[in-house]
Amino acid sequence: MKLTDTIQESYADIKAETQLLQSLAQSEEVYNEFAKMYETIKLPKNRVAYPSRDEQMYLIIEYYESIQKSINEKKISYTPSDILYFSLKGNDFSEKKQLGVFLSTLINFHHEKTANKEYFIDLSLYETPLDYVGFSTNGAHIIVNGDAGDNIGERMEKGRIIINGGYTS
Repeated sequence: MKLTDTIQESYADIKAETQLLQSLAQSEEVYNEFAKMYETIKLPKNRVAYPSRDEQMYLIIEYYESIQKSINEKKISYTPSDILYFSLKGNDFSEKKQLGVFLSTLINFHHEKTANKEYFIDLSLYETPLDYVGFSTNGAHIIVNGDAGDNIGERMEKGRIIINGGYTS
């Protein structure tokens, strides 16, 4: 092997590492935006003590639409890798009740704006499975590493969800 070949290989390795670090920095920046949004936008409270299924669904849809509106207003640009990164770090939140809907909104919003179809989320570190994974995601293919909770794919019209783990129903 010539010295120039070794130098070119080293340069290629350094370039790849630099791109990875830039990608992680971008994901961390997007994560911080999403985290602020997640902490700010809350699932609306039930108006009655024992809401019907329809009343619960109305509140979830209201929450979903609030997230989409916020992404539009803030003009947040993100990638499927950023969604994966958020799913990995989402376990840090103390309140995770609405996280499945939040991730699903990010997926669906991105899917509607781009031609991307495939999304990965990692829930393997979560102690409790997330509900509503794949909520209202139309046409997206979601691969979940870890366990998913109730109402998987609720209001999903097209697409698929593959769960590499368990699920509750």
